[in-house]
Amino acid sequence: MKKPVFAYLFLIFSLFLTSCSSTASSPVSPISAPKTTASANITSISPAADKASSEPILYKDEINGFSLQLPPDWKDKYVAENGYFYNKKIYEKYDRSGRLFYIVRYEGELWTEEDAANSGPNGKLLLQGNGYTYILRTPTDYQGSSDKTLSAEYNKMHEQRESIYKTIAFADTKEPAASISGFKVIGGRFFTAEIPRDWTIRASVTKALSWDMLSGGVSIGSIDIIPFNAEKKPSDSKTMREYLSPDKKKLCCIRISLDKDKADQAVMEKIKGSFKFLEMYYNVLVALQTKANDYLANGGEKIFGKIEPGNPKEVIVHLMKYVPDDSAKGFHIENLNQTRIYKYKEAQIIPLVGQILKTYVDDSDCYFEGFFKSNPNYRELYFDFIIYKGELKLAFGHYV
Repeated sequence: MKKPVFAYLFLIFSLFLTSCSSTASSPVSPISAPKTTASANITSISPAADKASSEPILYKDEINGFSLQLPPDWKDKYVAENGYFYNKKIYEKYDRSGRLFYIVRYEGELWTEEDAANSGPNGKLLLQGNGYTYILRTPTDYQGSSDKTLSAEYNKMHEQRESIYKTIAFADTKEPAASISGFKVIGGRFFTAEIPRDWTIRASVTKALSWDMLSGGVSIGSIDIIPFNAEKKPSDSKTMREYLSPDKKKLCCIRISLDKDKADQAVMEKIKGSFKFLEMYYNVLVALQTKANDYLANGGEKIFGKIEPGNPKEVIVHLMKYVPDDSAKGFHIENLNQTRIYKYKEAQIIPLVGQILKTYVDDSDCYFEGFFKSNPNYRELYFDFIIYKGELKLAFGHYV
């Protein structure tokens, strides 16, 4: 009777051994034990890690409130300091050299692309919002290295910059802090100030260096940059006016105008007290307008009409008269059927861009020779001419 029991126990023991053998020969899960190479004890990159390495590097500037997406191969190759981006190896070897680009944040959203382009080396407007403007600047000289290896790495990063600029975004929603309760910070290339929070401000479409302030879409006043020697009209029954000058150089002046029916003196004083001139307040247009006023104040003459080239260093002016009236246009032009020939030495001409005078004037169009070449339609244009001692000194485009 004992033999069947022994056989039964032997069968159970054999099954147990078979089970253990099967478990020991099963494959190890990749999750619990990553594969290693045969040549060295190096962990291989999983598909998920491979994908992550091809993703852009998200860079956030917490101080200046913007973010960029950098190429994946920039990992461990760059240094970023307060908006400045460098090639790391050149930066470390050559004492902060190797600059690729930098981004500067300014308070206010009144900057234009033209302002940015004329504000510093290779300036470009990248982003506006949250009460700020972000301007890109790039080096004017080569920041690479004579070392071929370092130079090759720098050059590759240099070529990738344009794709980076397109990725700029806000890193937060913080706005410039206003010092006056219920006010907000506004500004552009030339100044910053504070205005009531429910007001808006925008560039004028009819005057250069002028910004309209509105409340509920209704005009409430303006801020204008005018020549220092311009006529300074005092306040009257309808409009409050205040004038501010940045320094004693007598280069320009700020005029703040407010509608008395929509704002009071207390608001004017707060705006006036918040005004700050930036170092870049100087502008060629205002300087030339100041010079024109000086000529007129010392016996010069202002005439209106059209122009065409004459002999070398001479122009022919067709005299006309601009007459304001009550028509739909608000004016009409009388042809006086007279011409005058004026000599000039270094007379400057300031053309229009749309309806307003060009804010930034360069050599390609501020002298008559260049102007006639770059504006083949010059016979259709109108100007205010400043004549002094029989010589043409300045010409300002006049929109009609």
